[in-house]
Amino acid sequence: MIPRVDIGIACSAHQTPSWWGSVFTNLLRETGRGTFEMGQLFAHQSAMPDSNKNHTVGGVLIDPALKGRNEKTDVNRQFVTGYFLEGGETEAKADWLFWMDDDTTPPDGTITRLLRMDKPFVAGLYFNANPPYNPIAYNRLDNGGYRHIWGFSPGSVMQVDCVGMGCTLIHRSVYEKIIEEHVVFQRPDASLMPIHKSKISNTRQGMTIPQVVNGAQTCVHDSYLVMKLIEPELSPDPKKNKRLFPFYIMEQGRTEDMYFCELAASVGIKPWVDTSIVCDHWKARSYSYEDYRKEYVRREIDGGSEEDK
Repeated sequence: MIPRVDIGIACSAHQTPSWWGSVFTNLLRETGRGTFEMGQLFAHQSAMPDSNKNHTVGGVLIDPALKGRNEKTDVNRQFVTGYFLEGGETEAKADWLFWMDDDTTPPDGTITRLLRMDKPFVAGLYFNANPPYNPIAYNRLDNGGYRHIWGFSPGSVMQVDCVGMGCTLIHRSVYEKIIEEHVVFQRPDASLMPIHKSKISNTRQGMTIPQVVNGAQTCVHDSYLVMKLIEPELSPDPKKNKRLFPFYIMEQGRTEDMYFCELAASVGIKPWVDTSIVCDHWKARSYSYEDYRKEYVRREIDGGSEEDK
């Protein structure tokens, strides 16, 4: 039985119309080979470009009263994920969700190659459109920050701590496991916050005290974050409750894809990257591995590491 793959696309207000033609030419060519069945296409518009993600104030998941909130990328992805989990309009649930951004062009055969990795969370590479043109794949540092995989071996397959969503294939079970192992609470500012069940140390009516050590919610080393949390009101419709699970949050200087990778890591799942799958990353022009390679060579000749520049 061939796998069924839904396509999720984060669209912006500044999208290049010609992008659709090139991407879907590749998708239709690939599905014609019979390696997978293309399910539904979920696209939700966001007006938030990558360069501004870290300057937003994260928190409120979906609040129509907050002007422009539904234009942010985390909400964009939230809608797409909700459609995927519930099967969209047809309620035909796919096995996989393949994420693209509207400025990344995966090469022909990408989904087939990612499926053959036989791992629940996999990605190809695309590169930053600004110097040092680094790959959008990262490993986590001891201080909680991230460092991109500078100096990787081209063609290698590696496990990393974080990837962007511009060329990423995620199995349904990853989302379901995250939901199963977390409890969603509401913070004092009304924003939603998932906490792994193992980190909830004490609960009483109207108050939950989560113990978070060296985690995403901790600002300093072995400290505790103590915050009054309440369980949000649930809808009588279980589908709406599942859609409200905050898989993507932009806060503490992280983009929404970093936050999702941290959630997945908390349930024992980290992304794998096939560095032989290289996408074009379109801005004013296409940025790719060649831009990264030239910058890497230049910096090595200059005798300094990437982090020193």
